[in-house]
Amino acid sequence: MNRDDRIAVFGWGSVAPGAPDVPSLRALAEEGRSALSTSPLGPMGDSLFVVGNPVVDEARLRRWLAARSNDARAAQWLARAGDCVRFTVASCAEALESQPGLEDALRALDGRVRIIIGTGLTDLGEAFRAREDLAKARRTWDAFWAQPERNAALRAWVAEGKAPDGAEVPTDYKSLAIDSIERYDAMLAWNAFWCARSDARAQFDARLREIERSPVGLDIDRGPLRAIAARQRALRALVESVGAPPPPWESVDPQLLWSIPNAPAAELTMLLGLHGPAFAPAGACAAFGLSLSLACEAIRHGECDAAIVGACDPRPLPEVVAAFHRARLTPACGTRNDPFTELRGTHVAGGACLWIIARESVLRARGLAPIGPTVLGCAVSSDAEHMITPSEDGPRRAIAAALAQANIDASTIALWDLHASGTPGDARELTHARHFAGEHTAFTARKGQLGHGMGVAGGWELTLAALALDEGRAFDTGIPDEKLHPAIAARAHGALVTRERALAHEHAVKVSLGVGGITSAVVLEKRTR
Repeated sequence: MNRDDRIAVFGWGSVAPGAPDVPSLRALAEEGRSALSTSPLGPMGDSLFVVGNPVVDEARLRRWLAARSNDARAAQWLARAGDCVRFTVASCAEALESQPGLEDALRALDGRVRIIIGTGLTDLGEAFRAREDLAKARRTWDAFWAQPERNAALRAWVAEGKAPDGAEVPTDYKSLAIDSIERYDAMLAWNAFWCARSDARAQFDARLREIERSPVGLDIDRGPLRAIAARQRALRALVESVGAPPPPWESVDPQLLWSIPNAPAAELTMLLGLHGPAFAPAGACAAFGLSLSLACEAIRHGECDAAIVGACDPRPLPEVVAAFHRARLTPACGTRNDPFTELRGTHVAGGACLWIIARESVLRARGLAPIGPTVLGCAVSSDAEHMITPSEDGPRRAIAAALAQANIDASTIALWDLHASGTPGDARELTHARHFAGEHTAFTARKGQLGHGMGVAGGWELTLAALALDEGRAFDTGIPDEKLHPAIAARAHGALVTRERALAHEHAVKVSLGVGGITSAVVLEKRTR
């Protein structure tokens, strides 16, 4: 590939645990610090699980948004944005400020810019909140219609012992111990049973159906909105007329719909006024590498000239931490587990990472120079074997393809950043890497510092690998030498980076191993100054 056709990094941004931007991410790594800690997780307690909570520069995000609208709209946006959108936009704000003129250049390219923001878990928090809101509203709703004065079937059961439709009537909760869990559960079942058989509620439903069937009228431009407003007024009047609580279907915030996987990418199109394709590949732990691969492929095929790529995950959620623990992927001992040490598991984290890449000749012609490395190779493969444990052959396919695409010699690989999640799979991954790496290649692993953002961790790690390559030194990983597993240390032959060490060559490799067996491999070349 000619230098003019190379794909380079022109901007980047990050929201990570303990680091609201790329400079602070670099500082954290340089100092060998870990941003992981125990934090309150509701039902999961506040000291058993170590997680990585992302940090956002709220002041910069607010300024950036206000510059595109006004303070009031910025405040409204901030109040409504879910985790994934918020973290992604904060990362994009930093990336666009990487150098003057970058945003103007992207706007000029417009439809020739793709936006690809991958995800591992998507914004599950919004789904969890919606379910809680719906459940709470249903409890109130069921209790209202299960009252005898609104329920002829219940009155018949109490007076005559006659079960409606021959159904099996649940246990009357009043017969159970007061304040007991059993009484509460029985009460929910009791109310749900009688609500479904309430004659008064059936009448309410019939009136509601008539309201919802009201026509939009002949004015097709303004009629639909007027009809919606009229229905809402009629529903409120109906609810007030019977003294009912709000129906459950009125309880779920439509924010749930605006938090679907492609929402972060779509939000960037609207904030930046870009019209190129914007979408969200779901590549589990390989999401960042997958997004980068798709963007590079589109640029090489001439489908676009630049791309905003990245990955995002919500903050650590109790439900996700519980699932990781039940899968025996994260420990509940209250202490951090570093890669290649006790192999007890990884730590859930959230945040975002975003790169702006482009065909080098296109942005150089607009007076812009790369701030990061050249992306020489990107490849993705599947294990086709196991949901979690990497196979012997699967990851090697992606690694071999990325190295072939880059057309480099193993002896020039200065740095190899491993997925290394602190599980028994670390040993097999190291074996894969040593098969391809050179004699002097240094190996890094950073999930003990930043945690395992399901989709985004690969982005943080790739950014740190790029910075290390540029500076000619592998940053401290914070892994205690004395805790390295002896069998792994023997297999590594001193190549694992614990403290900072110098790098002598110009290439770096980053491998991410995703749940479901997906592997992404990326090859970088040191930036030409």
